[in-house]
Amino acid sequence: MKTIWVAAAVIRDKDRVFATQRGYGDWKDYWEFPGGKIEPGETPEEALRREILEELDTEIAVGEKLATVDYDYPEFHLTMDCFWCSIVRGKLELLEAEDAAWLTKETLMEVNWLPADLKIIGKIKEALYGKETPMTLTFEKAKELNRDAVTEEHLIIHSLNVCYAMEAMARHFGADPEHWKAVGYLHDFDYQNYPEEHLKHTEKELLALNVDPADVRAIMSHGYSICTDVEPLTEMEKSLFTVDELTGIIQACARMRPNGILDLELKSFMKKFKDRKFAAKCDRDTILKGCEMLGMEVADVAAICIDGMRAHAEEIGLAGRGK
Repeated sequence: MKTIWVAAAVIRDKDRVFATQRGYGDWKDYWEFPGGKIEPGETPEEALRREILEELDTEIAVGEKLATVDYDYPEFHLTMDCFWCSIVRGKLELLEAEDAAWLTKETLMEVNWLPADLKIIGKIKEALYGKETPMTLTFEKAKELNRDAVTEEHLIIHSLNVCYAMEAMARHFGADPEHWKAVGYLHDFDYQNYPEEHLKHTEKELLALNVDPADVRAIMSHGYSICTDVEPLTEMEKSLFTVDELTGIIQACARMRPNGILDLELKSFMKKFKDRKFAAKCDRDTILKGCEMLGMEVADVAAICIDGMRAHAEEIGLAGRGK
């Protein structure tokens, strides 16, 4: 995979920064910090001064480096050196971009950022406004965060299955059901857009959105030994690791029955669980590993999850045929 080296200007005016919207290519309409490729023989600072003059007819002063971002796009690897910049002369006229805006703390996350640029939003917010207290993740906040990231119906249903199973597991452990439910709903934040790179576009992105690092860690841990090396350690993390696959088998069992999950008995579920040809894509070994972490039997965890999902049968499409 080829590597492209670019420089980006974070043009600052007091407590706001300047961004532009692309008007071309595969990433049309996404937002970015202006800049461009570093030509042979140029320093990043020289490239920025040239690019901003060409793109925005503006002379800038290039200050301290904010960060270097490395990101793998489908066709190339991007290395992006990002610098604080200020205007020396000019009015930031749009010669190439589709649109532009000065963004503040309140509006930084209202635009759809290019993935690489999104990685520095957290650093910008911290530099301009100080380190924020992480948000309290609620179910409503999780739905807001997932609104644009998860739009396909089957993925929304899966998120709901997991969140209601997690809510029930929280009650079992005497924890906060609302909190566990929110983490469960958000767990597949990047899957729709990056199914082959699941959880590689989650940690920095959610941290930039001010999600509590503990909640981000829990989400990352559900891919342990599959696509991450974040080992589940807490009861919440172990539960998420387990129920992610388990709810898939519960859903498949319920869909076979006239009354869906409403009268699904544990013994019926366990019969299907033992048949590895049934819902074969659901990894039984992961479920067994998770139950071992929890110190619980599969049947006990399944009973909790079935009860949790049953309470929301209609919403998750498991109230039976024709219902």
